[in-house]
Amino acid sequence: MSTSLRQLVCSKHVSLMSDQLFYLGSHALRNNREVSMKDITCMSHKYMTLTGMIQHCGAAGLYSFSPPLLRSVHKLSAVADKHMRSVRAQKLSMPSLCPLKFWSKSGRDLVLKNELITLQDKSKNEFCLSPTFEALVTFLVANNNILTSQLPLSLYQIGPKFRDEPRPKHGLLRCREFLMKDMYSFHKDLDSCREFYEQTRQAYRAFFEDIGLIFGKNVVEVQAPSGAMGGSVSHEYHVLADIGEDTLHKCSNCATFYHPEVHNECPCCSSSDCREEKAIEVGHTFILGKKYSHVFNCIAKDAKDLGQNYVVEMGCYGLGLSRILAAYIESFFNSRSGANVNESGSSKKDANFNLNDPSDFYWHPNLAPYKVSMILPKTGNKEEAKSDELVSRLNDLSDYSINELIIDDRDILIGKKLTDAKFMGTPYIMVLGRSLTDTEPKIELIDRVNGKTDYIDDADFLSYLTKLL
Repeated sequence: MSTSLRQLVCSKHVSLMSDQLFYLGSHALRNNREVSMKDITCMSHKYMTLTGMIQHCGAAGLYSFSPPLLRSVHKLSAVADKHMRSVRAQKLSMPSLCPLKFWSKSGRDLVLKNELITLQDKSKNEFCLSPTFEALVTFLVANNNILTSQLPLSLYQIGPKFRDEPRPKHGLLRCREFLMKDMYSFHKDLDSCREFYEQTRQAYRAFFEDIGLIFGKNVVEVQAPSGAMGGSVSHEYHVLADIGEDTLHKCSNCATFYHPEVHNECPCCSSSDCREEKAIEVGHTFILGKKYSHVFNCIAKDAKDLGQNYVVEMGCYGLGLSRILAAYIESFFNSRSGANVNESGSSKKDANFNLNDPSDFYWHPNLAPYKVSMILPKTGNKEEAKSDELVSRLNDLSDYSINELIIDDRDILIGKKLTDAKFMGTPYIMVLGRSLTDTEPKIELIDRVNGKTDYIDDADFLSYLTKLL
């Protein structure tokens, strides 16, 4: 390690590839030999396995997350936090281990008996590992003797959920433990609940756009049946992908997507001419009404007349965060593999895109483990001195910015480092290579988001890097 890099590590705690327990490189497959490729049935599972982002944990549907994937999880969670704050939701945490009596009281233990993971403690008390929290959160709010002046109240959490999935498959798309953002709202009347519901729909749209999933192109919202959750109004959010297990209809006349279980024809133009589209459900929202508040006696006292009680109206709003990460990968490969059918009915493939090569993939900057991968030259190369001088300038970066940078300091060929940076899905790659020895030193910048490569002056190195971070 050069003196400049050693000083940077001590002062800024910058991430180095040589420190990574889980290399996100082409050699990461060595850590996944227990996973047979024949068990991998979709691109997200393949990518995450080949890169070491997930590792199988000895039973179907259970995976560990590597440190880089966990960074993506935290970044996605931060985006969710941002948009939950936009509707004034408050974050809390509830235990995954939930007394089964709450599920029994609401009747959902029977409805979802095949999906609940149940267990007993030493005293024979029954519990479940919760897949959702309507019952528990309603119990908690009911115990707080709320006033109508405290409404509307919205509470959310981000944490693990569990389901006794009978057929785990497709990696993180269908597994037994998953990460979810679940929010619950409480209202004095139905009008207030409907207003908040509409605000949350807009927040969801902004959330997806922040991670590069565009409404009408990559992700769609459809009116949906309420199913076991109950309630009067429900919407599902789907990422369009061929591997999806849900089937939506797309109107051939006005391009509206709709759920065939809710509508027999297009809800916008009444046309029955449609085509089927496969999709991955990644979110679901419901107006629950008083389904749970009646059961748990969740009432709000009138702030001016304490003798007047209101049974609260409720809504719930879920996003499958770990599934969204996998669905993002599926959407990326799907959009580049000719999944979008043209007017003639045939698919047009991108001849420059290799569907079987995960190194073609890159994350949206708001999801990437690291926004920028900086590749240093091999020890002893003539560009090493200039590279060290540029590295020393990184001390001027803020701690926030440098957290988005990973430096590949391994003493291997630049070509191998470049392959690994692409495998990682890094959106921007800076190569401190041969062009540093030119009369006017240049840094190679590979912008994978916009599909271009530029050479920037060494004098602009830090300002350009700051913009990317």
